[in-house]
Amino acid sequence: MGLSIISIRPVQEDDAQGMAESNKSLNSPHAPTSLEAVRKIIAASQSSISGHRTPTQVNVVAQEKWETGERRIIGGGAVVKMGSDGEYPILWRPNSDGSLSRFRYTDPTLEFGGVSVAEDAMKRGIGKTISAARALIAKKYASLFNAEHILSDFLPPLDNSDTKVNIFWDDLIVKLLRENGTLGQVMAYCQEKTGIHIEDTTTLSAVIGNTMSDTDRNAMVDRFFPETIPAERISPAVRRITQNVNGPTEAARANLLKIYGDAFKIMGIFPINGGPNYAARAELGPTGEGPTPLQIQDEIEGKIKMLLFKPLDDGFEGLRNFQATMVNGDINGDHAIISKITAQMAGFAQGDEVMRLRL
Repeated sequence: MGLSIISIRPVQEDDAQGMAESNKSLNSPHAPTSLEAVRKIIAASQSSISGHRTPTQVNVVAQEKWETGERRIIGGGAVVKMGSDGEYPILWRPNSDGSLSRFRYTDPTLEFGGVSVAEDAMKRGIGKTISAARALIAKKYASLFNAEHILSDFLPPLDNSDTKVNIFWDDLIVKLLRENGTLGQVMAYCQEKTGIHIEDTTTLSAVIGNTMSDTDRNAMVDRFFPETIPAERISPAVRRITQNVNGPTEAARANLLKIYGDAFKIMGIFPINGGPNYAARAELGPTGEGPTPLQIQDEIEGKIKMLLFKPLDDGFEGLRNFQATMVNGDINGDHAIISKITAQMAGFAQGDEVMRLRL
């Protein structure tokens, strides 16, 4: 279909079908694939950034547009105010003696949820583009959410990528539940809340990670999990889990480290499956280079991949109108240069003041 551009923007009502399709690749309860559930997310996102109250989330989509005018949704992601529904996540925190304690994370934080990309659009940098756009949103609009930090949680290295079982879960949590005599109660609780038949701890891990709601998961942890894990129960292999991520999320981790640089570091807290959290101050996010006048040429030789966007307006209106476009262009000093056809497709004109963020 020829040349295409990809724009990242807040989700709209007519994005539901494409968003549901792209969510199939993520396999997460927070990325539903039914149209009914997706429409609820879209409505919640639009209501959240309407300006009538403190926002709790903004969902963005990646839209690909071709020279022919054809377009489709090929990915998406969310920026969510943690604890906005009253369900602050329960995490483990290391103590000075090497033990672990449970606590609720209540800092004013924006969380980067998982990014979904349509299967036939993978390996094209779409996930990186969505992450970069979300970082721009967090930097510019965190104050609207009354948030000071951004955080992203990554799954730990897995023994089985289908069930999401890992050493932290198998060799620490499951053993503790068995010794405390609560493993059977946990399995029954999860089966009751999800309607999924649970025969073993592998299925249990998958249900907790993929299906259970945040509310039910927190209630389960409060009721059945130990308050403290003694240092002598935590093996070196289990501790290593808290510092590493699994293969499928390695690229996402690398993207955020590149986008935030040294500002994005491991935080010494992690959820019940042992995945490390990476965090930064929201104000340390990227801003892009510019503003600079855009140059448009018939053809360009360079193929630098960058996000191009007009200077962002303040407040809710700026957030609602956010749009950043991934283009192939060139850079000459302070000037960003794109081809004539790319400019036409993206809605840019000669001399427009633009910002750029290299990908």
